[in-house]
Amino acid sequence: MTVQTTNQLNDQLLRLAQHIAGIDTAILESWKSRIDLCYGAMDGQRAVTFAGLEQVDAHSAVIAMESLFFLQTNLIALSAFHRTPDAFLREVSGLTNERLRHFLVELEDGTLFKNLGVSGFGSGCKFDWLFDASSSLCDLLKEIIVSVSLRWDEHNLLLEGDDPFQALQHQLFPANLCHVTGQFFTPEWLAELLLLDAGWNPSQTLVDPFCGSGVFIVKALRQAVDNQASIDEILPRILGVELNPITAAACRANIALFLAQHASEAKYCINILAADSVLPSALDADRANCLWAAPLAVDGITTTFESPYDDIALYSAHAYANAAGLNLSHWISPPTSHGNTSGQLAALTRREADQILTCNILPADVLVTNPPWVGWEYMSRPYREITAPAWKRYDLFNSKGLEASFLKEDLSNLAIVTAWDRYLRLGGSSAVVIRPSTMHSEVASSTVRRLTITDGGIPLKLKSIRTFPGISVFESAKTNTAAWILEKGEPTEFPVAVLEMQKRDRRRWSPESSSSLLEVRSKTTEIDRLAKPTTADSKSRWMIASREDMTAMKRLAGENELQPRMGVFTGGANAVFYMQELEQLNGLSLCENIVERAKRKVEQVQVKLETDSLRPVVRGRDLKMWEYSSEVGLLFPHDQSTGMYPLDEQELSSRYPQAHKYLRSMKKVLSNRKGFAGWEKNLLNKYFYTLQRVGPYTFAPYKVCWRYIASEFIVCVVDTSDDGRLAIPNDKVMFVPFESRDEAFFVAGVLSASLARRYVNSLIESRQISTKVIKTLQVPVFDKAQEAHCNISRLCREGHEILRESSSACVAGLREAVDELVEQLYE
Repeated sequence: MTVQTTNQLNDQLLRLAQHIAGIDTAILESWKSRIDLCYGAMDGQRAVTFAGLEQVDAHSAVIAMESLFFLQTNLIALSAFHRTPDAFLREVSGLTNERLRHFLVELEDGTLFKNLGVSGFGSGCKFDWLFDASSSLCDLLKEIIVSVSLRWDEHNLLLEGDDPFQALQHQLFPANLCHVTGQFFTPEWLAELLLLDAGWNPSQTLVDPFCGSGVFIVKALRQAVDNQASIDEILPRILGVELNPITAAACRANIALFLAQHASEAKYCINILAADSVLPSALDADRANCLWAAPLAVDGITTTFESPYDDIALYSAHAYANAAGLNLSHWISPPTSHGNTSGQLAALTRREADQILTCNILPADVLVTNPPWVGWEYMSRPYREITAPAWKRYDLFNSKGLEASFLKEDLSNLAIVTAWDRYLRLGGSSAVVIRPSTMHSEVASSTVRRLTITDGGIPLKLKSIRTFPGISVFESAKTNTAAWILEKGEPTEFPVAVLEMQKRDRRRWSPESSSSLLEVRSKTTEIDRLAKPTTADSKSRWMIASREDMTAMKRLAGENELQPRMGVFTGGANAVFYMQELEQLNGLSLCENIVERAKRKVEQVQVKLETDSLRPVVRGRDLKMWEYSSEVGLLFPHDQSTGMYPLDEQELSSRYPQAHKYLRSMKKVLSNRKGFAGWEKNLLNKYFYTLQRVGPYTFAPYKVCWRYIASEFIVCVVDTSDDGRLAIPNDKVMFVPFESRDEAFFVAGVLSASLARRYVNSLIESRQISTKVIKTLQVPVFDKAQEAHCNISRLCREGHEILRESSSACVAGLREAVDELVEQLYE
């Protein structure tokens, strides 16, 4: 049986998107409002590429993808209840246009599922444009239905696992769109593992406030079936909430598919709400401050209710939920009855009802979730504004000025704190997927590490941590992953147990998302480690190490006077400033700008530049332990006298006329760089050719450097290149500047010693080793009167000199000697 090809899928998407131009304006605006809120602007820094859909605008592309995803998932689930699913779908594809339109209406509003004994459906999205389909659109819809029938081979669905719709989502939605919106669906094996860690049993209420396609819920049902529990008794105790109504519809379909395949004939309710789980915390913050400035909004559109908490709103929403077939007896306290609510009920939509109900959910016994991983810079501006009171309520974003410019805060932090606050009862247990940087970042996530809901508020007892080094947990994303297992209501005691899951052969591995926990465990081993803060304050960066290493490294904890820096940053114009020097003659260098690997396209040219306007640049890839190389040059319109500012344009033109001419030719590109934020924009407006991260430290004759992007901490002293010019580290290199050669090599020796490297490696995650990583490492101040200090400096310098001429094998003895001396320093 032939399965739909990518080209066929793209053709259907394009044709579907082209029909969207004729949608009623009011319907189209409601879709756009929700898409803008969920996805944000899909250009600029968030630029999303829709392969095969270049002929249509971004909104039409997303509407087409979401509509097709809805049709695919719901048609598969519906057909699963029939004796021969593929034959049923082919029969549907043969309906007359009028009967097909009627079928689609009942598919969307849940009537077809309700007739089969499964209630709770109804997307809440305005699919009127499909229901009023023209003849040509009906022909396309029939073609889509036939394509869905090909997903079946008689009774067997040709999609694997208990959450088969993940595969469809990966096929339909571009990877970069999923990245900026945090749509990383949890693999089945991880959901199974975390349910076990959370200790859920079928007698307890279970909530997933960011349920996505419903993998935690389906796995809970699988666990219940395996334990001969009654599904019709369990389902009312399970609740999922999902912001995107299309994904929520897919979640309902996923559960219905499981019921069709594993449950006996009975009546079932599926409690999935399409609503924003974070919004209630923002509303609570406003309510506490009497800031009800506007009525409740859903998807950026104002509703008829000023508050989701008044009795009429809740009564109306509860009545709507009952009519839709939801069973919320475990989740919503019975609302106060009002005599005249007919007007409210008539005006209420499913989306409004779901949001009001979400604001009034009772906390659960067990909470499991994988929150949306969306960096602050990728969040849509409207959503930042909507959630601003919640960030303030939990004190999660309090950095200001320069520190805030570099802050990598993430929506997942707000999401999980909100989840623990609103949706988990005191004494309840939780297992959540987190970013490892939650434990290791210096500033971002520090307030999550305090392990209280609010500052000084309800405590959280972190019972254990899971990490997965070497395992690509998400098939569609190259990101490291961790998980926290905790209880609400008691304080945390450190150190906390860490279970490190690794592949037995230690090779990088990406298990299929549909893999079972049994399959993954057969190929992995678990290593016991410990986690604790580097200082007495739990908000400080955490280290993760073996018990033995943690004991050994305890003596290294402390402070130092070092001031690490980040190397020079072009602001997004590497293709302008990075040069390959082809030859030198009479003070000029024939150069070619390096455009390979550049994110921003720039014309490649050959140009003569003053040799003195160029500096050898040291990139992260150019660094090794105790050695470096410099293969390219950096056009550098700065000098030591101007500090962070470049040369004045008149001075630049006088001193380096060829360089000035070249930079003027690139002015349009340079003036529109996106890497300048806040106060830095003023610098760019005044000097279009400026670089960033330049200061007196840039001109220090010795720099102790390490790679920013790396899985291991390696150290090298960078000084001058072979031609005598001062080498400049770029933004992928962190460094500590020194005027003294002996001091530089002493510090490099201490940092490169095995003991110090183990300490630093215990603090890093996601291959990022920032300037802050050595902040809590005690590094002695260099004292030339101390023989041990001088010996460490000398041995380290000799190692560097040898490696300029020979292989690393020649310095093994020197490194062992440095290790011994550094061990003695900390005794």
